Amino acid sequence: MILNCNTVLAENPPSSIPAQYWGTVSYNGVLVTTGQVEAVIEGVVCGAQAITNGIYGAPPPGKNLFVQGADLNGKTIHFRIKTPFGSVMAEETAIWQAEAQVELNLHYLSSEDFAPVFQEITVSQDNHDVSLRFDRTLDSIYAAALKTGVQIMRDQAVQFVALGAADTVIIDGDKIIIHLAEKLSGPENQIKVNASVLKSNGDMAAEDVVQKVTIDECFIATAAYGSKFNWPVALLRAFRDQYLLTNSAGRAFVDFYYRHSPPIAAFIAASEPLKALVRMLLAPVIAAVYVIYHPALLLIFLLLAALRRTRLA
Repeated sequence: MILNCNTVLAENPPSSIPAQYWGTVSYNGVLVTTGQVEAVIEGVVCGAQAITNGIYGAPPPGKNLFVQGADLNGKTIHFRIKTPFGSVMAEETAIWQAEAQVELNLHYLSSEDFAPVFQEITVSQDNHDVSLRFDRTLDSIYAAALKTGVQIMRDQAVQFVALGAADTVIIDGDKIIIHLAEKLSGPENQIKVNASVLKSNGDMAAEDVVQKVTIDECFIATAAYGSKFNWPVALLRAFRDQYLLTNSAGRAFVDFYYRHSPPIAAFIAASEPLKALVRMLLAPVIAAVYVIYHPALLLIFLLLAALRRTRLA
């Protein structure tokens, strides 16, 4: 049975008298100056109250943490403390009783109790592995349920889907590493990790982690030079990001390129003579882009050309 709770804020007291709570909020004996306390019953928020100068609510008839809903009698209330640094469950719990008026001082012992906070996302060089790093080790995450909480939306797709049977998800220290049997391509991939699996001490993250994954390579140039980290390829990627993706015509060109260049790049990558030919064809393009980023070189070139003509004359 799903609980029927309405989140009641102190500024909007309920019409009937529910259970009421008030008191202090502290971390290792130090008051938590700002944030919010949420009353959570079986995963459902049934009341909320702001923390002001380490205090939430006040004795009746003050603005308290009101907790109400259908069929709550005798159920355990967990108190989630939300701060600018994250959310964490308080050590204290309470049993819901109608019209209860309870002073309850809440505390937590360690910032490690917070649900993990996402830091950065990286992609392996072969575009098969996506790594999401968090602000702490992830030992408390339920590894068995982790894969079901990860979804992917590939480039050109319109919705998130579950990972495939051949895909894997592991926890490595402070990272979630997703291995995809089919490598990523294109600039508009997204990875989502559901908040329900990002747990710490029974609490969960405040929201899902949704991150865009851009496969940052120029397929044909990468095939010709052998690596997307080669400086000409990096230069072309920078030009794409700063001059093409910033306008509609450029985005249309990039979209066309991403759709049609991968098979051409695969053909080039299999032939050393073709790689050399493409590098030669790309040389004037790379030179032009280089001049865009270093316009002083064009001025020097023009001056040298003018001096040469003057000497020949």
